[in-house]
Amino acid sequence: MSRVAKRGAPSLPAQNFAAIQEVAIGLGWPTFYKNDLEVHDFNFISNGGPRQAYLWGIGECGTFIRRLGPAQDRVLASTNKKHLSARRYQRAVNETFPGVRWFAVRLGVARELKP
Repeated sequence: MSRVAKRGAPSLPAQNFAAIQEVAIGLGWPTFYKNDLEVHDFNFISNGGPRQAYLWGIGECGTFIRRLGPAQDRVLASTNKKHLSARRYQRAVNETFPGVRWFAVRLGVARELKP
């Protein structure tokens, strides 16, 4: 796909959501807490910038999403010590919910990350 949006083409946030929705449909997940995807993730991505990248996880019992970007992590860490970097967030989720599959989502593409 061209980096230049064609007239009438969906916005990048809409393309990002479509990419994770396609993954979810393909996996048949989440079995429980489907609103994680259909409401929370949709709103989270819709409010992001057009070129925003995300760390997105999906498991049988829901989804997990976090904006990616070192600058954002530094700002959030300095204002809220409880806020975890994307890597620490991923590790914390994996400890509680084993089996979550993780994806980097950017520019309308969801790329699975190695475990």
